[in-house]
Amino acid sequence: MRGDPRLNRMDRWVMDRLGLGAAAQSFKEPTILSETAQEFYGALLSGEPLSAGQWKALLEQQLKDARENAERGGGVWGAFLAGQGCLVNGWLFKEIYGLGQARDALSDPRTAGLALGTVAHEKWGHGLLSAVTALGAETRQMQADRLRYARLFAGFQVTTPEGVILREKWRAVYHATRFAEEGWATWIEKLVRQGYAVPGAASAPAQAQWLAGFAVPELRLPNLAAAQQALLILFDARRRPEEAKSAMAVLEQTEEELTPYFLAQYGRPPRYVIGYGLCWMVERRFGERNVPAALILAGNVVYGLATQGASDVANVIASSPDLNVNRRLAAIAHLPRTDAPDLAPRDFARACHDLLGINIPANLTT
Repeated sequence: MRGDPRLNRMDRWVMDRLGLGAAAQSFKEPTILSETAQEFYGALLSGEPLSAGQWKALLEQQLKDARENAERGGGVWGAFLAGQGCLVNGWLFKEIYGLGQARDALSDPRTAGLALGTVAHEKWGHGLLSAVTALGAETRQMQADRLRYARLFAGFQVTTPEGVILREKWRAVYHATRFAEEGWATWIEKLVRQGYAVPGAASAPAQAQWLAGFAVPELRLPNLAAAQQALLILFDARRRPEEAKSAMAVLEQTEEELTPYFLAQYGRPPRYVIGYGLCWMVERRFGERNVPAALILAGNVVYGLATQGASDVANVIASSPDLNVNRRLAAIAHLPRTDAPDLAPRDFARACHDLLGINIPANLTT
């Protein structure tokens, strides 16, 4: 089901709220409510034929994950596939919440907020970046969106040589972008769930309570002193951009060790919380409309994904900190100029160019 007026209204609200008309004029993918499991998971695993037994195992695992851990994102509730659209997993909503039909996910008070938050996270988070950034254009060409979700189904992937090479390239890209991308997707999800009125919807679940505000994480990390120091540096706006980039490098390397602490305190992995914190810093210092501008600037890089081998892509990313999107966003959040909450995105982009040496893409020049 596509073209639902409730989804169209939310899209217009996001565009108007963030002034995305010019920057996102090429972003045309619709939102589609998948009413069967085959519609949703079949799209994600396109080209990877599953046996009847594999389908059964996949669906049973999804239901188990969602029932046991829905508050922390268990199950795959939505996805964005470039060139196809934002898919909402109506089947999972129906099964978990006992809805009469899948399309009720958009109107039932128990699920409406979660459903629209899912669209915000997947479409306006991941999807928008694939449409408005230079790196997004590269990943669209290699249909990398599917790889973001396919990694959640490790037991259901084909292992052709081409598929293995593509996954290795994606792994390198993911390492350099995951904090920025998941942070932005979480920021826009929070904006929608707190700022967009959903008639009759229940309040946001416990997993989103920390999104109401943000403070420097106060974690006791006895075995992670370097990571603790990196967190303090990263969320101190007085620090220089180079210090922030170095701090982000430490956090990239220690995310796995940090994960139990963040799950216990925030209900989400570090990349979501830390990336959100950087977006929050940009919002606080330079205004809401400069958060998407910051991500467009951070993502204004190319890796030669279509022409370079997997090891070459990994080496380029690993050896070039200035091409690391996570670290570019960290530097932007620490832009060394006076805070200006009403700064126009064009002027914000110019300041990032003049003070950080970041090139300005065409969609931020008007």
